[in-house]
Amino acid sequence: MPTVITPLSVCYFLSLILAYYLGKNFPDPNCFKASIDNRPIRLKKIEELTDAEIKKVRAQQAPCHYGNCTAREYKAIEWPDVDDQHPIIWVGGMPRSGTTLMRAILDVHPDVRCGEETRVIPRVMMVRKSMKSATHMKESAFSQNALSSEGEEAMNEGVKRFILEVIEKHGPISRRLCNKDPFALKFMTELTSWYPNSKFIYMLRDARSVAHSIISRKVTITGYDLTNYTDVIHRWDLAHQQMWQQCQDLGPKICMPVHYEHLILEKEQVLRKIAEFLGLKWFDGLIHHEEHIGSDISLSSLERSTDQVVKATYTTALSSWEGIIPEEDLKNVERVAPLMKIFGYKPEVHVGSYEHFISKTSQMLHLEFLRNEIRNAYKPAKPAKKLPPKAVMKPTLAQFVANSEKKNSSRKAISTEL
Repeated sequence: MPTVITPLSVCYFLSLILAYYLGKNFPDPNCFKASIDNRPIRLKKIEELTDAEIKKVRAQQAPCHYGNCTAREYKAIEWPDVDDQHPIIWVGGMPRSGTTLMRAILDVHPDVRCGEETRVIPRVMMVRKSMKSATHMKESAFSQNALSSEGEEAMNEGVKRFILEVIEKHGPISRRLCNKDPFALKFMTELTSWYPNSKFIYMLRDARSVAHSIISRKVTITGYDLTNYTDVIHRWDLAHQQMWQQCQDLGPKICMPVHYEHLILEKEQVLRKIAEFLGLKWFDGLIHHEEHIGSDISLSSLERSTDQVVKATYTTALSSWEGIIPEEDLKNVERVAPLMKIFGYKPEVHVGSYEHFISKTSQMLHLEFLRNEIRNAYKPAKPAKKLPPKAVMKPTLAQFVANSEKKNSSRKAISTEL
């Protein structure tokens, strides 16, 4: 008799994976669930609570994974249970592309909670994907049932519930939940179908900077050769091909590409665009995220960018790859990473120059601009238009005035001679 897959069995299976990867580091959910008269609560400004409510909330506070759960100037009030309609912000892209910086900045906002990488969500999505494609699993009763429409629906429902539970329990409840697992954006289409109020911040960064950062910091990614710059740069392109296509399909109201270089060079201007895209009220604290480290922003030693995020944004990292990557690898960039040009980078220039992003402030953050770049890149050149014969060409106003002055001057010359 074949095994019948139910959402509950899938959730149980995935919970084992969760326990394996997170172990004791997973935050205690009880730490974040206080209540007022047995009602669920959420973060709110302290002046909006009564004295009695403040006393009840403070009495229930306990030390937890995040230290002081009320480190912000915000306390807690009633908030509905999290479901698949809850607005979720997804921050991702290629690792070492500014995803940690972006989520740290968003964590400063009173209405947003991101937290550290879960490291589980992309793996679970990959397991789900591999169950349909792995040849050696197709013979098992479990996989045969999973391949049926009923089995696939049960699998999707179980994974959906599991991911939502991971995000919800990863920190205190907030008006806008947020996840930063870079490769989760490889599954934007599925995530949007499960959580329709999702929005994606898609981080882009020069492939040469990313490759230098991955290799110099020994960031282990399955399948990447950390001794070969050309290989890492090519894999940058392959990863972005998958994410970029989905971002295009979702459109500019759901997916927003953000260049890391642009964020560094024009931080406030870019963050205002992001806040507008996410529907967040502007908050001045976003500009100086480093002042909130340890209170509003929780960092993990497992995140390789931790030592950089604690500082204010700086421009030196933009060109750190110069003089490091061998010339032979630099010559290969345009060939192995064609998306570089489409994203607005200059692979033919072997120096880190990104000032051109500033002049395209409104365009570079808009998906339509990047779509036009792709169209133009693959559009055949139009033949030059033939100019009409000079005899039938109408003079411009400037030419007409110049001709009139010429005639007047020649007439004056003739009259003086006479």
